[in-house]
Amino acid sequence: MTKRMQNDECRMQNEEKTCAIALHSAFIILTFLLTGCSSTATVTIRPVQSHDALSIVFSQALYHGEQSGQDQIVLEKSPIDESAPEGPGGSLLPIKTPPLWEVLLIQLHWRSASAGRADSPVADNAVLHWYVYGKPDGHGIALLHYVGTGPIAVSTDGSGADVYIHNAELHLADHRGNLRDPLVDFKINSRFHAVTDPKQFNQIMDDLQKAIGDREPATTTLAR
Repeated sequence: MTKRMQNDECRMQNEEKTCAIALHSAFIILTFLLTGCSSTATVTIRPVQSHDALSIVFSQALYHGEQSGQDQIVLEKSPIDESAPEGPGGSLLPIKTPPLWEVLLIQLHWRSASAGRADSPVADNAVLHWYVYGKPDGHGIALLHYVGTGPIAVSTDGSGADVYIHNAELHLADHRGNLRDPLVDFKINSRFHAVTDPKQFNQIMDDLQKAIGDREPATTTLAR
């Protein structure tokens, strides 16, 4: 093989590599534009009166930080997430029920890293509200509202926050309409990353406020 032929072959290989890198970069950019900033969260539920566990996959996990440390974290699971049959990560209620939204709202009273260990919080520092609700009908909006407290560790970064929930316990606080309550009292555990997206956070909170109407969440106090 002549030196010229070797040079031509090397040039063609380099062009192919450059093209492959360009296509790969374009694919990454397109994927980012289509999906935007998003994060998911899997929450494990264990009813107090049962040893069975259920995993709920929330398609959105959002973080809203405050300088005071009274941050908010919201997880949302909408009916579109149940377009395909699911296993352990299903809804609280059977899919044959009307379309349902599930929202877990975490309101921090102060940030905790448990003496420097963000994975082992020791004190209840947050109030949790879990809402399950459907579309409005002639009788209003069917709703299940669970509320409780728990230890939540939060470690913030430039994109949002790593969140760790350890055995937070919730109880049924409000029951409207014909939704069946499958849990009553339960504990939840989870570890996930919540992203900062003020626009989407406000949209979820606005939708939630429309669903719960003028009813105030049950009052839960924290002992510090």
